[in-house]
This record gives sequence, structure tokens and C-alpha cells, in this order.
Amino acid sequence: MIIPCVSRLLRGLALRMGAAWLGAISFLGLLAFHSISQAQILNAPLDATFQNPIDGGTIIGLGTNSIRFSGDTEGGLKIDLAPKSSYSLGQPFLLGLVSFTAGGEMPSRISLAPLVEMVDANDYTCKVEFSVPMTLREFREPGLRVGELVLTDDSIATGTFQDALYTVKLFGFTDVNDFNEPSTNLLQSVFGEERQAYLWAVAYADPSGSPTEGTTTTDCDCHCQPPPPPPAVPEPSSLILAGGGILLVLVLAAHHRRKQFRLATSTPA
Repeated sequence: MIIPCVSRLLRGLALRMGAAWLGAISFLGLLAFHSISQAQILNAPLDATFQNPIDGGTIIGLGTNSIRFSGDTEGGLKIDLAPKSSYSLGQPFLLGLVSFTAGGEMPSRISLAPLVEMVDANDYTCKVEFSVPMTLREFREPGLRVGELVLTDDSIATGTFQDALYTVKLFGFTDVNDFNEPSTNLLQSVFGEERQAYLWAVAYADPSGSPTEGTTTTDCDCHCQPPPPPPAVPEPSSLILAGGGILLVLVLAAHHRRKQFRLATSTPA
């Protein structure tokens, strides 16, 4: 008897509140979908390596954060990573201190590939590597050779997280560890002399939905960490039984109180 009564009670509540609950559940579902598909936090940098040279001579140390250019005058590139910090999308973040020495047979282009960690609102994390191209130029005058490391409009790369597309752009060098200082897009070095500057980047959601032409796209594959599992939801039958048990206790308690009241107020024969 108890279970059918509870079942009828629950059905009555559902009929009276169905529309409101349906709207609320739909809204929460949309919020959950949005939070799962959108990165909220960027932890960077985890690493950064030099890759994919174009032209030039032999390069020693590819795939690391320090490379050397072969030739009569030794040259090279190095980045000392900044400490890992958390940033919002669209917020400039510091990759590290770049040391550039013009020399040797420099490539015309080389990529710096920062590894960053993206986190969504449900703490789903994924490490994504963005291979961002930079340009190297050389100028010669009598008695003077100058090299430049240049960030251009295509110093960007795209990557995917939760089936959404994101872009990392290298966009500025500064002399001090502070992005409030005016930045420049190039680092210049006389051949054989080392120059240093802080390199900044920014990550943002790409509204185009497709990789930018000429950039490298990487997928989040083997570095993903799933969010913690959601708490277990009781089965409907368990809820009905639990509700029936509570109702039974209330009925017995009410019956006991009525019995006690009758005994207390009854008149002796």
C-alpha cells in the first residue's frame, strides 16, 4: 500500500511542477555543455622547444629549448622558461627570457612550440602543444652583419581542446618582466653578440572553427586527464523505498501519539 501511495504522490508533484523542472533541467544541461566545451584557465608554460627549421645550415639541439647555428660565427637561440602560472584566455602570459645570438647559417624560419595546459570549468585538463613560427633575417653592410628574430602576423598556431579550436600567438618582446612596458616584435643582434628579451604570448578561442592557413594544428590526444566522476545518483526505486520508509515512520508515530492521547483523556469506568 505504501509504495503505490508514494508513487501517486510523486506523480502528482511531477504533474504540478513538470514544466518548471523541465525548464531548469534544460538550462542546467546547456550550462554543463558550455562549461565542458570551453577552456576557462590556461596553465603555462609547461615547456617550450625549437622545431621545424626552414633553410639554413645544421642546427644542433632541435627539439630542446636551446639550439646552435653552425657556421663561421657561432649563433643560436635559447629560452629560459618563466615559472608556470595560471591565466585567463585573452590574457598575455610570459613564456620566458629569450637569448638570441646572430651567427652561423641561420634558418629563415623556426618554430617555438610552447606546451600549455588547458582546464575547463569541470577541471578537465589537457596539455596542448602549439608550434608557432618565427622569422629570422640577416642584413649585411661593409664591416657589419646584423640578425633579427621577428614575430610576424603569422606567428600563430592553432590547437584543439574538447573539440573546440584555440590559437596561441607570439606577439611581443619586452626588456623587463612586465607587459605594461611597450613591446616590440623583433629582437636584433649584431653577429656574435647575444641579446635578450622577455617573450609574451596570448591564447584565445578561435571563432573561425578551422585552422588558420599556414599554422600547425595539434590535437589533444594522450595528455588528457578526465574530470573526477560525478556523485552516484540513487535509482528511482531506491528513492521510492526511502520515501515509503519515511512515510511509514510518520504514520506509526502519528498513530502512537493518537493512542497516547486517547489513553490520557479516557475516563475510568
